[in-house]
Amino acid sequence: MILGQLRSRALAIIVVVAVAFAAIVGGTVAFLTDGFTGHDDEPPKVSLAVGGTLTRIEPARWCSLDLTECTPARMQDMVVPRVPVEVGESVVLSVPSSIAERPWNMVAEYLTPHGPTRDGGIRMSGSTYTMVLHSRPDYILTTIEIQLPSIRVDADGVPVARAIIAADTRPTADEQESDPKKP
Repeated sequence: MILGQLRSRALAIIVVVAVAFAAIVGGTVAFLTDGFTGHDDEPPKVSLAVGGTLTRIEPARWCSLDLTECTPARMQDMVVPRVPVEVGESVVLSVPSSIAERPWNMVAEYLTPHGPTRDGGIRMSGSTYTMVLHSRPDYILTTIEIQLPSIRVDADGVPVARAIIAADTRPTADEQESDPKKP
């Protein structure tokens, strides 16, 4: 009789612990992915202010959280808008709370006398909404890219981007040099 009661109590404790564990894990996953389901009605837009011009850019690529559905389907089909930043100017980059409230990555590419280089890094949740990037003669801003993580990781354990929001920020002088038809 005592052995039967102990078994019943042990079974009840195991069931309670299992239910509590499932609730905690499920709640944590729901909290971390809240609003990031991959089926958002409207992908976030990033604002770039250069001089007196404000440009809002949409994702060049937007995928579901698990990367099963992407628009466009192929990376090479991404369209990146032009937002020229002249040498000597700065650009104010602002991300909405739907991006800033979670970890995100910012990569700025520059052309230097020693060749191209990248700057930026991971921004922690709630730490950065706005930043200023400068373009100087020795450090010419050519590209800005915002990456939002998916639930997948690569072979090195780095989260694979589910969204890429990018802008080609090369100065207009570069356009004239590369297109002989422009004055």
